Amino acid sequence: MHKSVCSLATGGAGLLVSEPGEYKLPQPPSKADDTSTSGGDWQKEKVLIRRGSRKGSEWKEKAENLELELQQCYKAQARLSEQLVVEVAESRASKALAVEKEAGLTKTQNELTQARDECSCLAALLEENTKGLDLLISENKDLKAQLEEMKQRANSAEAENRMLVDRWMLQKMQDAERLNEVV
Repeated sequence: MHKSVCSLATGGAGLLVSEPGEYKLPQPPSKADDTSTSGGDWQKEKVLIRRGSRKGSEWKEKAENLELELQQCYKAQARLSEQLVVEVAESRASKALAVEKEAGLTKTQNELTQARDECSCLAALLEENTKGLDLLISENKDLKAQLEEMKQRANSAEAENRMLVDRWMLQKMQDAERLNEVV
């Protein structure tokens, strides 16, 4: 048990405090101890002690109020701690989600870059194939023109051959008629 004495500024008399919030007045000196203190001093001391007792009651009330306020602070701190724990958990979840989305975004950007590269390669290949096709179309036109020319020559040659064959046949018929006349 802790005992302390609260000295009063005025006379050095004090209150005995055995527990916080518990105050006891000292007992008046016995007749045997009355050698150093007169009866009037005791009365003054008693008045001072009562004043101190009133102040002690005020202090006790203030201490109780402060203790109540401290309990409220502890409760508020507990609520805030719980809220902080929840917010930290939410923050971590948000951060994890942000990291996941950032990883997804990076992956998508890489895929987009790869698709762009493929698109560029395909565009170059398409341009090359288009040039090749244009060249083939041009060659095809030239070959068609040559084919038409060859067809015309063939038709002309065929017509000329028919005409020659007809002439030859006519000449043979004439030769045959002459031979028949001679015979």
